Amino acid sequence: MKINKLNRYLVVDFESPADNHICSVGFVLVENGRVVQEFSSLINPRCEFNYRTVKIHGITPKMVRHQPIFPEVWEQIKEFFTDTVIVAHNAIGDIRKLEFCLKRYHLPMPEFFYVCTERLAHKYLPEAEHFSLGGLCESLGIVAEDAHEALADARSCHRLFEHLSGYVTDFAEEISLFGSEKALRYVQKTEESPASRYAKLVLLPNYRMSRHEVAVKGGFCCEIRCRGEILAKSMAARKITARQNACREALAKIEADIAAKIGGVLHLCK
Repeated sequence: MKINKLNRYLVVDFESPADNHICSVGFVLVENGRVVQEFSSLINPRCEFNYRTVKIHGITPKMVRHQPIFPEVWEQIKEFFTDTVIVAHNAIGDIRKLEFCLKRYHLPMPEFFYVCTERLAHKYLPEAEHFSLGGLCESLGIVAEDAHEALADARSCHRLFEHLSGYVTDFAEEISLFGSEKALRYVQKTEESPASRYAKLVLLPNYRMSRHEVAVKGGFCCEIRCRGEILAKSMAARKITARQNACREALAKIEADIAAKIGGVLHLCK
C-alpha cells in the first residue's frame, strides 16, 4: 500500500515542568491541507518544577496553580488521539510525556500513528546545520512563532511538516505506531506494518459506498455485502466466484474513492 499524503493529521506539542510531566499542551488539527481546529491549555502537573525548564518555556508554578490537571484536559482531547496520525517534532519525547501521564493517572492507552518531523529532517535534509524545530524553521525560511509555547510550536511544526511532506513519496515508510503493550504485542506477533494497521483502523472502518459495505475483520477486506447478503468473501484466499463478479466493479470504485480521499493507492483485493 502506498500513501502519497496524509489528508488528516494532528500536530501536537507538550511542554514539561520537569522530567516527563506535562504543564501545557497545544495542537493543530489539519484536514485536506487546512487547519480546521486548534487547542491550547495549561495543565497543573502537581509536581515540582525544574527552573531550567521554566527559563525555556516561561511557565511558572503560579501560572498553573488553578489550572486543570491532566485527566481533566485529556477528557477534552482524547478523541483526537484515537486511530489517527500524530505529527510532532522529536515525537518520541512528546509520546513519552503522554505515556507517563496516562500511566500516572491510570488512564487507558490510546492507539495512534505518528510521524516525527525531526526524523524526516534527518532523512531528507541531512545537510541541515541544526535539527531543532526553531533551527530548521529558520534555515528553511519558515515563519516560527513564540518558541516553546505549546500552540505556537504546534503551528511551527505544522509548517515544517508541510515543507518536509514535499520530499516524501510514500508515508507508509514514515508512519510508526504507538499503543498499549497488548496492541504492540499483537502487531509484533502478526508482523503487521504500521501502514497496514493505519489502513485497517483509520481508512476502511465504516466506509460505505451506495449499498455496498466493506467489512474489515483482521485484514483489508474479507467481505463485501450488498443489501445484507455476502457477495464476496475470503478475498485473501483469492476466491471470487463467477456469481460474485458483479462485485468487482463496486470494489474497484471503492478503491478509487478511498484512494482519492487519502491521496494514495489502496488495493482491497488482489
